[in-house]
Parts: sequence; structure tokens; C-alpha cells
Amino acid sequence: MCSPEPKLIDEIVKDVLKKLGRVSSNNTFKSLVGIEKHIEEIKLLMSHNYSSNIGVVGIWGIGGIGKTTLADAVFSLYFNQFERCYFLKNVREASEKYGLEKLREELITKLLKEEESLDLGAPSIPDYIRDRLRSTKVLIVLDDVSNSKQFEYLIGDRFSEDERFDIGSRIIVTTRDKNVLKTIEADETYEVKQLDEDEALRLFNLTAFKGNSPRDDDYVELSKKAVRYAGHNPLIIKILGSHLRYLRSPTKENWQMQLEKFQQVPLEDIQDVLRTNYDGLDRKEQDIFLDFARFFNAKYRDFGQHLSTSKTSSSQSH
Repeated sequence: MCSPEPKLIDEIVKDVLKKLGRVSSNNTFKSLVGIEKHIEEIKLLMSHNYSSNIGVVGIWGIGGIGKTTLADAVFSLYFNQFERCYFLKNVREASEKYGLEKLREELITKLLKEEESLDLGAPSIPDYIRDRLRSTKVLIVLDDVSNSKQFEYLIGDRFSEDERFDIGSRIIVTTRDKNVLKTIEADETYEVKQLDEDEALRLFNLTAFKGNSPRDDDYVELSKKAVRYAGHNPLIIKILGSHLRYLRSPTKENWQMQLEKFQQVPLEDIQDVLRTNYDGLDRKEQDIFLDFARFFNAKYRDFGQHLSTSKTSSSQSH
């Protein structure tokens, strides 16, 4: 048996994403273990009065820990309290691919509800657009910001008299790097920490046992082993749980063998590949994506057969 390499995982993930298409988000967070306490903490931070007109709340933590999911949940709770709102996903990846100028055009076009993309020019923004923004109370999420330049280019200098948005506006920034939040002088910072053992096992049970706790002591021990290997990381727990749930023969022996195979791949490699692709999906798509995770530990030949069959079926269905 050969171990899945990150490059191979990346190829499978990309193929899965092509098949998913775009489906509507259900915007429900009931099944997200442990998120309630995080939401309450962020709600408290969002309610504070800030020295500048625009309050910036930073959410940071390791990849796959749930920063984007938390920001999405808070955004869903608050969007109707602001005149204009926008959730800008994957700032790091999108800025590398398209450039910050394009991202800024996307952000401001959406905030002003323009039908066609605005040509803002660089680096300054036309005065007539500044005037429209300055009188608008906004809620913005900048997801996966990797450096302060991205924030400054997209949001501007919020401490100057020439602020870009109206009093009471809120900016939520998610990042893996706490120093980014220090550099942009975020008003509040919140660390999303790893799940505790009980939460991690609850999440694993949701994906591996449809929410039921295993009755067999051997499966209980294997579940604990899976959670430990995942480092209590929510995304890796979901991937492992989904994979084990969909084994053709989910015996204890097969569970043990599959966990040993996963352990041959550095956790960081799996985490980085999955995080990059997973973040760009909405809630419904993320659920579908997890169903495909079971293919990650198959042989390369099985990958090829599955993808070939899927592509043929897909072409015949159109």
C-alpha cells in the first residue's frame, strides 16, 4: 500500500471541486461542535466602542481550526444590522492569483451594489466613490489575510480623517498570523483554540457515526486515536471521520489499518492542501466535499479509475 502524497491529494481535491459546481448555502451551524462559545465571545467584542470609527476584530489560529467558519457564522448573525456587507474569501490566495487591485474592485463594487465591476485605478480611489463609501455603515470580512499590506490596500487608513467607511462599521479579519493583527492595530483579537477532547470526540462521532457514540470499546479507543492524530483539529477530524464512515468494510481491523496509513503523511501536509481548497466552499459544498474525503487513502490506481469513471459519467449527463 502506498501513502497518499500531498500532490496527489491536491489533484483529487481539485477534481472534486470541479464536480461540485455551485450550490446554495444553507447557512446553518447547528452541527458545528463548540462554535457557540466562540460566537458569544465574538459578539461581545463586536459590541465594544472603539477609538476609531471603524472597529476591527481579528480572529486567528492555525489552519483548519475553524476561523472561516466562525467568521461566516458571525457574519450571518450581523449582516442585517449594516447598510452594506461583504465576505471576501481567501484573501491570501486570491491576491496572489488576481492581485490586490482586483480584490479591492470586487469589494467596493459589491459594497456599492454596482452591476458592473468598478475601475478604481491604483493606488487612489476616485473622490466620488470615496464620498459614497464614507456615508455607508459596512460589515466586511477579510478571510485568510497573510500580511498587513492586504488589509491596508483593501480597507485604507482607518485612523485618518479621510476614513473610507462610516461610523459604526466593523471589519472582521481572519488570519493564521497573530502578528498581522498587531501590525494593522486590530481593536480586538480572538484566538480560536483547538477543541478539547470531549468536543473533538463529539465532532468525530458526528462524521464517523452520524452523531451516535460507539458502543464497542474497541471503536471508542480507535476514535480517541483518530482524534489524537488529528491534533483536535476540526477539519482533519471531519476528513478522518468521513473517510472511516464510508469504508466498504468498516471493521476494526480496517479502521486500524487506515489510521496507520494516515499517520504516514505529515499532518501539516494534509492540512495545508485541504485548507487551501476547503476554505473557498460554502457550507453546503463543504458537506459534499467531506463525502469525497474517503478517496484520499485509496491506491493511486483506484484514484485514476474513480476519476475516469466520474468524468465519463459527468460528460454523459450533460
